[in-house]
Amino acid sequence: MDENVKDNGRSDVEELLLPEEGTRPRGKTTASFETEEKISIAALMKTPAAITIMIVLGLVAISLLVIFTSESLRTQFHHTMRGELGQYKAELARLEAEKIRDIEMLTGNKYGSVTLTYTPADAKVVIEQLKFQKDCSQFAGNGDEVLVCLKKGTDYSANPEVKPIDNKSLHLNRDQKEIVESLPFTDMPIQESNDERTIVWAYEVKIEITREGYEPRKFHFTGDRTRIGAFGEGWESKYWDMKGPGLFMVDFQGADLAPKPETAKINYIATVKESECIRREVMAKRDAGKTISEEQVGNVFADIRKKNGIRTVDDFYKIENFLRQTEPEWLEKFLKEIEAMPCPGK
Repeated sequence: MDENVKDNGRSDVEELLLPEEGTRPRGKTTASFETEEKISIAALMKTPAAITIMIVLGLVAISLLVIFTSESLRTQFHHTMRGELGQYKAELARLEAEKIRDIEMLTGNKYGSVTLTYTPADAKVVIEQLKFQKDCSQFAGNGDEVLVCLKKGTDYSANPEVKPIDNKSLHLNRDQKEIVESLPFTDMPIQESNDERTIVWAYEVKIEITREGYEPRKFHFTGDRTRIGAFGEGWESKYWDMKGPGLFMVDFQGADLAPKPETAKINYIATVKESECIRREVMAKRDAGKTISEEQVGNVFADIRKKNGIRTVDDFYKIENFLRQTEPEWLEKFLKEIEAMPCPGK
């Protein structure tokens, strides 16, 4: 008999792996042991430790789901895995600051100053302020979308809000020869925005200077270079240019209305008559030994011209040359009559 086989008929291997016959439960099959194993696992899953593990795993799964469904979080997770989260957040902060700076630049309030000078000084000046709106409020809370909207051009095709601007020229008593030396305007709005910087208003100004007997002049002030010439023929566009921090001005060098031919003739006649009387008076005083300089005489003649709507000596001779070409006989007769014309008080 093999010495590895016991008397009970089982080998040493069987003795090691199988329980003693007396200790093995009777009547239990393999299926019974599997059932007991399942019951034990179920009981184990109900323990506090197992429940904690399952909650943690669930939270991890949810977190991963949230991360990978959000582009921002997914990007942060990616940079975290690469050890670059700090640099990534610093770049985000830089871009955010740049975006805020761009929004502030596009929505900053702007105001301009201008002084209107013109001749004749009793002309009428009609001023209208046009207010156009750019509304980006539907993107409020989303800085990127707000910035994209703000960068779009203003819709000038929409009807603007129109506001008349009062000024002294509208209230002159011309029968009493009242005049306006100039019309100064400060803090004239060019651009404004709401506190949230989601609505921007662009302002433009229309100016019409008129006087009976003169050709009118019309001006258009704008803060948008693309609007230069937008009003078409007959309008002179001026751009609000930044001359310093917060200082905006237009290149307005005065508006001298050109007299119509009949008005120019009337102004010429009045100037010549008054100047002739002054010339005679100056000659008489000089003959009497009084010293009168040419500068004094020139200043007096300049005042006479301006009073009669002729700004410069060149303008005076332009009118005279025009009359010489269009009414030569009348001009020759008029100049002869001036020589014999009596002066007031003489």
